[in-house]
Amino acid sequence: MKPWTVLIVDDNPDDRLDIKAALRNGSARSFAFVEAGTVQEAATRLKDAHFDCIVLDFNLPDGTAFDLLDVIPHEAAFDGLTTQLREPVVVITDGADTRTGRRVLEKGAQEFVPKGGVTGILPFVVARAVDTAVERHALAGQVIDKTRELRASEERLRLAETAAGIGVWDWNIKTDQVVVSHQYRALYGLGTDEEVSYQRWLHALVHPDDREAIVAAGKALFDGRGDYRVEFRIVHPQLGVRWVAGEGRLLRDSDGLPSRFIGVNVDITERHKSRLALVEADHQKDAFIAFLAHELRNPLAPIRVAAALLRAHPSEQSVAKCAAVIERQVTQLTRLLDDLIDVSRIAHNTVSLHLEDVPLSDVISAAIETCQALLDSRNQVCLVDIADQAMVVHADRARLVQIFVNLLNNAAKYSDPGSRVWVTVRTNHGRVTVSVKDEGQGLDTDLLPRVFEPFSRGHGQSVETPDGLGVGLTLVKRLTELHGGNVRALSAGPGRGSEFIVSLPAGNDRDEVQPVHCNAGAHTAPSVDGSVVAKDTDASLA
Repeated sequence: MKPWTVLIVDDNPDDRLDIKAALRNGSARSFAFVEAGTVQEAATRLKDAHFDCIVLDFNLPDGTAFDLLDVIPHEAAFDGLTTQLREPVVVITDGADTRTGRRVLEKGAQEFVPKGGVTGILPFVVARAVDTAVERHALAGQVIDKTRELRASEERLRLAETAAGIGVWDWNIKTDQVVVSHQYRALYGLGTDEEVSYQRWLHALVHPDDREAIVAAGKALFDGRGDYRVEFRIVHPQLGVRWVAGEGRLLRDSDGLPSRFIGVNVDITERHKSRLALVEADHQKDAFIAFLAHELRNPLAPIRVAAALLRAHPSEQSVAKCAAVIERQVTQLTRLLDDLIDVSRIAHNTVSLHLEDVPLSDVISAAIETCQALLDSRNQVCLVDIADQAMVVHADRARLVQIFVNLLNNAAKYSDPGSRVWVTVRTNHGRVTVSVKDEGQGLDTDLLPRVFEPFSRGHGQSVETPDGLGVGLTLVKRLTELHGGNVRALSAGPGRGSEFIVSLPAGNDRDEVQPVHCNAGAHTAPSVDGSVVAKDTDASLA
């Protein structure tokens, strides 16, 4: 067995001899001794070495035991824990002064021993005090180490809870005491000192419309009829209504009665929003597919009637009339397919832009010319204001025409007959802005952020409305972005008109326009009529 090294601090050589003799005679353990006669000398010894124990006389020539206890190093502090002296200390007090003994214990000593009379120190008393001091010191060290480990584990758990957004609860059913984690309080917006109870959670934190379902889930768990897995809403004091998922386990005592209910909560608000968005997207997709089938089938009926008419009456007059109908309907089908192909190409980054310097006034004129028949049929007037007729942009002319035809057609379709449409072109700080404004149906506030999404209806129409595929504004946005620009929609509300503003780099800012080349397949010329589908209403072919 390795001997213990003991530092004996006493200014009296005879007392030091007595202490050494007492330890040798009172313990089966072997010892090695280092001696010091003053506080200063002992402090020096402590700098040079570590000891298994220190036996310290209270009164020394240059101070008292308190002075040396103040200079003995402490173990490293950890997260506010009270630390002990590096070595265990036994203080030999002068007489049976228990008050002094309490004071040295408060200073960090493990034991104190009163000095004996003229007969010296009793061997077993000193040996037992040293053994006890070493044991207490070791035990305290183990407690501190375990506490450190526990706190580190708690901190790791807290970090994991925070990162995952998981709040933990533990409800002692018999005492009705609820213990919750820090993240649980953050999840519900509770303060550090706020009391948590089942009744308060149910009636103050859970959304009123979800309380009945929560109670039913809890009852099923307590009755042994299922697991506890719920999704419900809470009312957060700062964040408002949030969605939370909960999962818990019921613990029973030896009699089979519920004793504890433990579990976790996690905020699933974003997941719930994503789920709703997927459901809505799926609904839009299904509705669009049904509508697309309808739109593609519509032109076939007039074509079929025209073919039957040609077979029954193949006269020159009927051939000319049927040919015109067939040409109209084929053009209609082509436009539908062109729009779908454009959306697909843009989505897969395979559209090709043929960039050149283009006078913007020519683009606006071509777009208006394309839409003129629609405007005339509705007795509408298009008012154009171009500040600089020589204004040039570096762009794909056909695609720009496609952008503004879509916007003009929307303005005409969703405005009353006899109304006006304004096209205004301005330059500002190297950017060109083109505004297309109407007096039509306007846009709902909640529709504005989604107006450029595929298959949505730009003017509050449902996807089933038989008036285009709902991809026109998507094409406008994506084609504009391919030109280094952007587009935004404005409206004061339903019935108050709409305004779409396209912003493009001016002709001298070519670096902002990055040409995109088609990766596969031949380039299909754009449909300059955008997503507009003209219905064939020839009564003789209906």
